[in-house]
Amino acid sequence: MKIKSYWQIETGRWNDSTHSYDNRIMSDIKEKEIKVIIENSLYDSDKKVLKFLGGPTGFESYYLDDLLLSINKGYERFYICAGIINSWSSCYVLWEDIKEILKEN
Repeated sequence: MKIKSYWQIETGRWNDSTHSYDNRIMSDIKEKEIKVIIENSLYDSDKKVLKFLGGPTGFESYYLDDLLLSINKGYERFYICAGIINSWSSCYVLWEDIKEILKEN
């Protein structure tokens, strides 16, 4: 199954004297389709994992049991990757899309 994901990169310049980033800028949000699959966990065969294929790092996956704990909290977005300045994009999907996937499984 494919769902929409939303990507944003943060850039900035490291300042050695303040030990922080200056001139932090967030890019426009880019929309991209991302593939989602559910499979058995490699570490615990009794658990299922929701994997996002094609995410920023390639390792975005979450236990279904953990997602179910938050399904009715009223969240709008689910960040599959928080991002790292000048390196990895932040990436989120809509909770409504996650709910649909969980209902089917």
